[in-house]
Amino acid sequence: MLEAGNGSGLSLNDNGGNIGLYAGNAAMGVGGSFLILTGKSIQGSSGALDLSTGNAGISGVSGDFTATTGSSSGGRSGEILLSTGLAKDGASGSIKLFVGMGDFSDGGDVVLSAGATTAQAQQGGSVFINGGDGLNTHVNDGGDGGDINLFGGFAHGLNLNDNGVDINMEGGTAYAGYGGNILMTSGESILSSSGSIVIESANAGTIGVSGSIIIQSGTTSVGDSGHVTLH
Repeated sequence: MLEAGNGSGLSLNDNGGNIGLYAGNAAMGVGGSFLILTGKSIQGSSGALDLSTGNAGISGVSGDFTATTGSSSGGRSGEILLSTGLAKDGASGSIKLFVGMGDFSDGGDVVLSAGATTAQAQQGGSVFINGGDGLNTHVNDGGDGGDINLFGGFAHGLNLNDNGVDINMEGGTAYAGYGGNILMTSGESILSSSGSIVIESANAGTIGVSGSIIIQSGTTSVGDSGHVTLH
């Protein structure tokens, strides 16, 4: 066990000791790696790996948890890979990202942003969210593909102004070219029917009206405005 010393003083400057673990530098080759590996088991479970910051005191905030790769001056920067292991005779492990609950101000955000680029004739990074493939090919009941579900938060307030949150989908803005499109395409089938696209507003409560569905193109200052075409 490796443990830093406690800071028992009563001043805000009396801090607990740090622990620094550093791999070796290299002049020409690759710098040293830093490996943390829990113990394996022949018959039972492997050991867990728990990385967490300590709880805050009555007048502080808990410590940040930062995972970042180093910058690069001669190529791409390093990747961050989060992956669960393969499973035999069982389900694969999940990856879950949760923001903690608070009792003051707004809840914390989850932000996923792809990288920007300053290179000519290149585009910024994309964000891909894919449901898992159902790879079983059994003719009676093979595997289904995984769903992708987007839900706005539930508003538990009892005031008529305590509204459920919106789900916003917006194409990218362009300075000189065309703005980005929003494409909604149902899934195709090799042997059977293609999927449907259903756009509907939810049923109203006991004292309200159901929501509207509005399909409209934007205005224009030069030329015709866009068409709305239904087939």
